[in-house]
Amino acid sequence: MKGLLQSTVMNAIGLYIATLVASGLVIKGDYIIFAGAALTLVLVKALLKPLLSVFVFPFAFLSFAIVIVVSNIIGLYLVAVLFKSIYITPFTLNVLGSDGLNYQVGGVLSYLVISGIIALVVKALEWVFDLN
Repeated sequence: MKGLLQSTVMNAIGLYIATLVASGLVIKGDYIIFAGAALTLVLVKALLKPLLSVFVFPFAFLSFAIVIVVSNIIGLYLVAVLFKSIYITPFTLNVLGSDGLNYQVGGVLSYLVISGIIALVVKALEWVFDLN
């Protein structure tokens, strides 16, 4: 129970930071929406990780990264489908500020970028609070 609560809180923080960094993630609502979406992400990742590991087992050297990326994208897609107040839209990714590199991100790539931001925030929080 403690691990589920920690993961949910970290994913909620990751979702919040992703809304600040990527303009393509729009969450209309209060902290209840963030908590519900974060809990959904945690449960989807927990269910998909073992299942996807079986499918990518022959490619053992790639399996861990593929499982994480695919489960994050599927989890984010399910969150966007289940919660009507969460939208994922195409956006411009500004690298190195507004005068730096600008990339137009849309479709599956927007899910990949946003789920990557969430995963980085969660891993950083795990590292800072020594939760591994």
